Amino acid sequence: SEPPVSVIIPMFAEDYTYIDECLPLILNQQYATTYEVVIVYVGSNSDFYEELTRQRLFHPNLTVTKIEFNPRFPISVKMALNVGIKAAHNEHLLFTTTDSVPASEQWLAMMGKAFMRGDIVLGYTALEHGKGLTNYLMRASRLQCSMYWLAAAVKGHTYRGSRNNFGFTKTIYFDAKGFNHLNMNIGEEDLFLQKVARNNNASVVLIPKGTMIEQPWGGMKW
Repeated sequence: SEPPVSVIIPMFAEDYTYIDECLPLILNQQYATTYEVVIVYVGSNSDFYEELTRQRLFHPNLTVTKIEFNPRFPISVKMALNVGIKAAHNEHLLFTTTDSVPASEQWLAMMGKAFMRGDIVLGYTALEHGKGLTNYLMRASRLQCSMYWLAAAVKGHTYRGSRNNFGFTKTIYFDAKGFNHLNMNIGEEDLFLQKVARNNNASVVLIPKGTMIEQPWGGMKW
């Protein structure tokens, strides 16, 4: 059976739409074992924080942690994830972001089962389908780049992942003494994985049900 899992999501903006439309897609996954969702809110809006914590009335498996925002001391993504990892109650951890949603209600089941084959789990993140040539080129580029590092991981040469859809165990994290350079806003899915990955400890999820869908940003001008 699938192991208990903690899904950790850092949140750096007061996004009520995410609470109403996207968060329920993660909180209502079809998972045979218990799981929790840990949101790490980085901000100073007390009303938004209260709205987040109010969701626990409807979803007991939700945990909300707050880091007070201070412009003098910026909080990086790694710092937020570090707080979420320490707040998580389960050994197996999955990570995603607020700009992506699961492709199906079996996303968590697909990623959770992958922990039975490795201590690191890597999944694919597609871009949301839209109209126009720009969207097509962006989706094609994402697919092409992902094929390289996913294929390398299948061969046992893991060197990166997708911050929208990857995971590892608490044991690996604390044995490696956490993320490299907590003050850097990049590297949790590549610099850290390169430090902890071995040729036999990564499990790759290629089934479409285990995919995350990310909202596109930028464009042809970018």
